[in-house]
Amino acid sequence: MSASDLTEQQRSFCDHYVNCLSGVRSAELAGYGGTRDSLYVQASQLLSLPKVKEYLAAKFAERILSPEELLTRLSLTANANMADFTDSAGNIDLARVKDLGLGQLVREIAQTRDGTKIKLHDAMRAQELLIRYHGLLTDRVDITSDGKRIVTEESIDKLSDIIARATERDDA
Repeated sequence: MSASDLTEQQRSFCDHYVNCLSGVRSAELAGYGGTRDSLYVQASQLLSLPKVKEYLAAKFAERILSPEELLTRLSLTANANMADFTDSAGNIDLARVKDLGLGQLVREIAQTRDGTKIKLHDAMRAQELLIRYHGLLTDRVDITSDGKRIVTEESIDKLSDIIARATERDDA
């Protein structure tokens, strides 16, 4: 499905829908007029069109992160350094953040009377997820024995050998 199969307004609706996931808001932003109820009906009709469904599916598929992209983002978060977000005087420099492409690391931006404050995504959580991915930390869950020691034929054979040796010593 190419974008040319849609009208300009339908394409605009789809592009807005991919970003906000609100049919009513997307219809409004795409220039469809009317009341909230009529925008709801318009969005519902648009979302039921096969060509719109196909176009949206392709747009959503473009946005899905590959495993490599996910690991890269986790690594960037784990290695985030506040020095990348500040100027030489220690003030938050949002233009620098944008230039370096680090906006995805910012969880929150707030303007205070002391200046701009930012909070980054949790680096420790990102490190934990990477550690788990690399198999350096695993949760051990017993799903077979209800916490009791599992007896195998091998452990029975070893126990039998130990008893036999002990019996031989006692007989000697």
